[in-house]
Amino acid sequence: MENTYRHAVRRALVVVDAVSIVTAMIAAMTVHALLRQHFSNLKSPPALELYVLLAYFTLPMWLSLAAVLGLYRQLERPIGALALLRELVQLHVFGLLGLALLIYITQIPMNRSVVALFVLITFALMFTTRLLLQMWVRLEYRRGHGQQRVLLVADSGSTVEQVAARINQQPLPPRLVGCLAHESSSDDPQGWQLPILGSPADIRQALHDTAVDLVLLSCRREVVVDIDSLLSACDEVGVRLLCHVHMEHRGNHEIRVADDLGLPTISFGVRQRPEDALIIKRVVDLLVATIGLILASPLLLLIMLGIWLTMGRPLLFCQERTGYNGRAFRMYKFRTMKRDAEQQKASLEKLNEIDGPAFKMNADPRVTPFGSLLRRTSLDELPQLVNVLTGRMSLVGPRPLPVGEQQRIRGAQRRRLSMKPGITGLWQVSGRSDLSFDEWMRLDLAYVDEWSLRLDLQLLMKTIPAVLFGRGAK
Repeated sequence: MENTYRHAVRRALVVVDAVSIVTAMIAAMTVHALLRQHFSNLKSPPALELYVLLAYFTLPMWLSLAAVLGLYRQLERPIGALALLRELVQLHVFGLLGLALLIYITQIPMNRSVVALFVLITFALMFTTRLLLQMWVRLEYRRGHGQQRVLLVADSGSTVEQVAARINQQPLPPRLVGCLAHESSSDDPQGWQLPILGSPADIRQALHDTAVDLVLLSCRREVVVDIDSLLSACDEVGVRLLCHVHMEHRGNHEIRVADDLGLPTISFGVRQRPEDALIIKRVVDLLVATIGLILASPLLLLIMLGIWLTMGRPLLFCQERTGYNGRAFRMYKFRTMKRDAEQQKASLEKLNEIDGPAFKMNADPRVTPFGSLLRRTSLDELPQLVNVLTGRMSLVGPRPLPVGEQQRIRGAQRRRLSMKPGITGLWQVSGRSDLSFDEWMRLDLAYVDEWSLRLDLQLLMKTIPAVLFGRGAK
């Protein structure tokens, strides 16, 4: 996994631990108060202001101990439940010693029962949150969400085998989707056990045809590689290029390199988006999509009933769309067209009212009257909240195109795929179907290059009037 992702998870764990510790402190006092109602021999707790003062010193001490003991490096070394139990016991033993020292220094009178309750509760919370994190990481990995797709550019079969072996030793290795190798190599390509997608000169075609998150260049120093060409191709589509550094003789020089995929690398790439901000974006997606589906459930049932009465089945329109870095996924919408709409599309191509590979018609004969109402109000988009829940889409992002249409897009416009597609975005709030294809792509690239949480919030706020007034909806 990438260093930025690891750092973001570490920061998230620190925040979760801080919340757990504060929660344990409050819970310990609450439970102690309840127990005193039944056990009169329990002493009164210290005054609230003294308890808060002790908590003020305890929180940073506990977090510092957790960092020293390596409890925030969970992704680099996934461990089992028993090992996690052992490390948390170690943390709480040292924590108790530190807490005793704090009580001695501050001379704050503290009930042993409150301390015991705090230790038990914080242990349970920290153990549970870490187990859930590990389960989530492994689940996301199995589903392919957290698994990077890596394209390897190498000079020989032996290099491919060595690099693949090193990468696969990682706890959660990425997926090697193929390799580009020099045609002059004398190695047997069948022994590489990777799809051969051509030579390094075919990098643009490989990135066009294959969903790739990362390009890894691994060549010996004596092999001439056109890094500028590789970097240009990666920059066009918004994919990072890593260069594996072969260092047989380092001499006395101090060399600083990144540690990605278990290999020393030099990283070239587009502006990196803050991973903690992306985590917040995902949390907002989950919350809004969940609440939205719950609140809109009566409306969803009414719309499904309307479709069934006016158009019959199926109620949903499912189509293969292109998502993050070229991943194909099934996008859901309420059906607004006749059953044979896809078969009629070929005969209507000559009536396309938008330039470029996308297809748009102002008065599409395939749209039913009830479907037209759904489109004008954008209610046909509501099922995409399910795509947001599954992680294939976000609330805000570039609009996902059908796979066939996206495949016809070449060059820098493919950089729009370097952000997860969204239900709304700059294109939707700027006129949608009233814009040309080039304007549409320009807005998508502007969103990708200028993304921030503030921009997402602004676009969500602008989406409401755009939907209410049907601006650009066809």
